[in-house]
Amino acid sequence: MADGQGAKGDGKALGWALFFLRFALAGLFLAHGLQKLIDLRAGIGMDDASQLILGLGARNEATLRWVVGGIEFFGGSLLLVGLFSRMATVPLLGYVGFLLYLIVRQRGDFFLRAGAARAGEHYLILLACLFAILLVGPGRLSLDRQLFKK
Repeated sequence: MADGQGAKGDGKALGWALFFLRFALAGLFLAHGLQKLIDLRAGIGMDDASQLILGLGARNEATLRWVVGGIEFFGGSLLLVGLFSRMATVPLLGYVGFLLYLIVRQRGDFFLRAGAARAGEHYLILLACLFAILLVGPGRLSLDRQLFKK
């Protein structure tokens, strides 16, 4: 059942499902990574998640921008093509899990309430999707599968 192969007949569907899951995650992480890597003076550099980390007292915004943006951009790029997919999920899981921890620490829960600036619900969904790729693999439609056939 690993790498998108299940019982006879469902391997193709699972392969496509993992492809679409990877594609959606990659789009999200690439967009947010690019947002951080683009010049802050353009007004679109830091997103809400990075502001949350800066609220902890991080002193160097530029370093934070490059580290977090790099994790998101390169992790998203690897997920998009399905190359080293399982390894790419590890730093992304750490980053998203840390953000969820910060939200719970700050607010006491992760649910969206009226007037709340942040909610952790979407981070839970991201964690679940990343764990799925970590545990099952990238599926048939990936460079991992083509280059490292098992």
